[in-house]
Amino acid sequence: MQVQLSLKFGDGDFTKGFPEISIFTNVTDSQHSQKIEIQLPPAPKIPKSYQNWQNKYINLFETLGIRIVTPRSVATSIDLENENVIRGFNRKIPANLSSFEKSKQECDHYASDLRAKVNQWLEKVKSKLEARLELDANSQVLLEIHTQNITSQQTKDILHRLPWREWDYFQECSDLGVEVEVFLCLSKSNSPAPEVKDDGIFRRVRITSIFGDSQNINIASDKELIAKLQKRGAELINLEQPQRQDFSKLWDEPCDILFYSGHSETSNDGTVGSLQINDRDSLSLQEIRNTLGEAVKKGLKLAIFNSCDGLGLAKQLADLHLPYIIVWREPVPDKTAIGFIEYFLNSYAQGESLFTSVRNARFKLVELTSGEERKTQIPGLNWLPIICKNTSDPPPTWEDLGGLTGKLPDSPYKGLSAFREEDAEYFFGREKFVEQLLEAVKTKALVPIVGASGSGKSSVVFAGLVPRLREDGMQIVSFRPGNNPFDALAVALSSYLQYVISTKGSNPNSNVIVTQGSNPNQTVIATKGSNPNSNVIATKGSNPQPLESSNECVNPTQINLFDDEQALCRLIENIVASKGQTSSRRFILIADQFEELYTLTPETQQQPFLNLLLHAIEFAPNFSLVLTLRADFYGHAISNRDFSDLLQQGIYNSSPMNQEELRAAIEQPAAKMKVELESGLTDKLIDELGNQAGSLPLLEFTLFQLWEKHDKWYLTHKAYKEIGGLKQALAKYADSILNPLSAHNKEKAERIFIQLVSPGEGTEDTKRKATRGEVGEDNWDWVEFFANQRLLVTGWDETTQEKTVEIIHEALIREWGMLREWIKSNRQFRVWQERLQFTVVKWEEKKRDSEYLLSGGNLGEAEGWYFDEKYREYLSDSQTEFIRESLKERDRKEQEKARLQKRAIKWLSGGLLAASLATGFAGLNWVEAKISAIASEINS
Repeated sequence: MQVQLSLKFGDGDFTKGFPEISIFTNVTDSQHSQKIEIQLPPAPKIPKSYQNWQNKYINLFETLGIRIVTPRSVATSIDLENENVIRGFNRKIPANLSSFEKSKQECDHYASDLRAKVNQWLEKVKSKLEARLELDANSQVLLEIHTQNITSQQTKDILHRLPWREWDYFQECSDLGVEVEVFLCLSKSNSPAPEVKDDGIFRRVRITSIFGDSQNINIASDKELIAKLQKRGAELINLEQPQRQDFSKLWDEPCDILFYSGHSETSNDGTVGSLQINDRDSLSLQEIRNTLGEAVKKGLKLAIFNSCDGLGLAKQLADLHLPYIIVWREPVPDKTAIGFIEYFLNSYAQGESLFTSVRNARFKLVELTSGEERKTQIPGLNWLPIICKNTSDPPPTWEDLGGLTGKLPDSPYKGLSAFREEDAEYFFGREKFVEQLLEAVKTKALVPIVGASGSGKSSVVFAGLVPRLREDGMQIVSFRPGNNPFDALAVALSSYLQYVISTKGSNPNSNVIVTQGSNPNQTVIATKGSNPNSNVIATKGSNPQPLESSNECVNPTQINLFDDEQALCRLIENIVASKGQTSSRRFILIADQFEELYTLTPETQQQPFLNLLLHAIEFAPNFSLVLTLRADFYGHAISNRDFSDLLQQGIYNSSPMNQEELRAAIEQPAAKMKVELESGLTDKLIDELGNQAGSLPLLEFTLFQLWEKHDKWYLTHKAYKEIGGLKQALAKYADSILNPLSAHNKEKAERIFIQLVSPGEGTEDTKRKATRGEVGEDNWDWVEFFANQRLLVTGWDETTQEKTVEIIHEALIREWGMLREWIKSNRQFRVWQERLQFTVVKWEEKKRDSEYLLSGGNLGEAEGWYFDEKYREYLSDSQTEFIRESLKERDRKEQEKARLQKRAIKWLSGGLLAASLATGFAGLNWVEAKISAIASEINS
């Protein structure tokens, strides 16, 4: 149960008394609240008693060789064992340790006298509360002191400095186990704190620390304590002995907590506070009022001043409606100040409330000191730290600020996915290689990037090279060859030209893109306006005609990419001419995963498509083709002499990254998110990665998994061990997705995954993109399940208007033992199925001409797989139909053959009879000739 007591003073003073005081009690989570009206009598001895204690308190410093220049000068730092120092404006005088004990006894006497007078004065209030309020051991009592209606600044100042925690009522509450804390309400307005927009994702406790003038004081200890908060989820901005312009950080960088360590002081009337920000300049908070106000608007919720006499600082910040402030009300020894902030931060960062954390720190200061230190402990330290509250909102916890359970932003690591252009800000380690590629693209028509699978070729191009090219104003089109490179290229060009249209607006010379007919493999691009040379781009097949539009296409000239190897070159010439390209601005075509030309594209299309590209490379102006190619397919590429000659002019190898590059790739993306790796974890990752070619996906996947298992904004050794380390992380993760499935569902998974692998013949197995039909309509829900688990990637084929799916990366093929077992047990079938698919494509291209159906031994092999109960389910709809049509054609031919055989037998029966009646040799010859003709007809 939390009980809030509000002690609201009307106008008055200690000489005349306080005739109007309201006590409001409110029990949280209940309807129990009440108001008590009371008067407090004059107590003229209280200010004098406080002054007596304060004088003796300050005199204690003088006996240790420290002189307080003014009554309001401040010290948060005295080292009783080493050197005599003070945080404030001070000068040293000779130490007089012999008189310390006497001064300490006098100070203790005045402290007791002050406690007694305050308790006597508040006796009436105590009686009222005891009669009206029942507390139990689980209660927490929070007392608010409101002095806003008091006219006298001196009276306010004394009330703010009184030892409220020494009140007998609170002592009795503590004896019952009730937690008690006091805070001051300095603002006339007690409204809710300004709302700050929070996206709910990136939340750390953002702390801006000001470390001021450090002359003769130990600020380094405070800095070390703040630095430790990073492991509790803190994001730190440090201003060390700042100049005034450095406070722009408070304006520009939102923060939750403002921390100050250094010298400070409060003016005599208790309303103005100043900071010694460096060894030359002091700064009143009034001078940076707008800057601090902006910080409050952007979310500043708590200010902590580990410096002396901070009530003036608190008053100025209260006027800006800063919700919560913690200050010292008097000078304080250095060890005490450091100890308090250590105890407080430890408690607060572990999830305790603001009030409990201050209370715990105060108790620890008094109780957890050595015997020798207790001898020199200055009386009254328990009173000095105070919370100032200026809002009706409850104090924020460390968790509210994000420090304990704050959700990390989306991972900057891509797992098994390649970095794309939008990921460029998190792509590190390849800067030198990108510069090399950039220079090549500016001068060369062909820039081939060759490397092992998993060496980061696509990431280098899209996250490294492409953003740099865009900075230089280059026009860029990218595609993957897939199983129909002509369609893929046409769609990519269409998308690019459509973008040009959208940016040109009403320009009558802008391009229009139209697609006609029901053939999903047919793409038509036409320009509009009166230009008789406007272009139409088609892939292959029937002659397309442009559609009518609001701007009529006039006499377009068709460009057929399949049948005309000069078509791409002419199109590039028109694009370059329309843009008025200079030599520094080029048209860039990117062919990613170019090995698909050899693994997925039918042989009938491979050479024509290569010819199309080679012609553009040789003749197109201001043009560069950038392609990425797996190293194990380099032999396929150089089997074409013309292509080989071009490749010899310069290949750019995607080599393994060195240690410096790997360190950047590992640490810098996390650093951008204010996340750190535990000491030694980067080295461990690099060591285990070794020089293994194609291992970058494993590294990225491991980092992605570590990100999911962060510990308060740290990537840890513990999490690394849990995920299985670099070598096992991927397989362990994939197994964790598969193992819970039933045997029946595992069979479905097997069917899906083996359809997404193209078995290598002299090369490594590669991934392939499959359509929804190829993996089976009934299995698509499982496709989406595995895609949600980041093992597969779904997409959309613009040319066929079908959903597609592929394995997220070939690293999964290499590293996942279960998938390798599936491939091994199904390899013979998949090799046959890949050959079958090329035949199916040819059959469909020839309009299903029966001449291209299977026959003989090929059909016999297909029939075996077709009638296998398991593998029939693995065939796509088109493959199944092709085999069925082949079987039907064979049956038709066999039936025709049987019919002809019957006809022959019938005829021969009659023929032999006639022959037996014949008398001449010529009759027999005629019968033999007829038999031969019939046999020939049957066999055909």
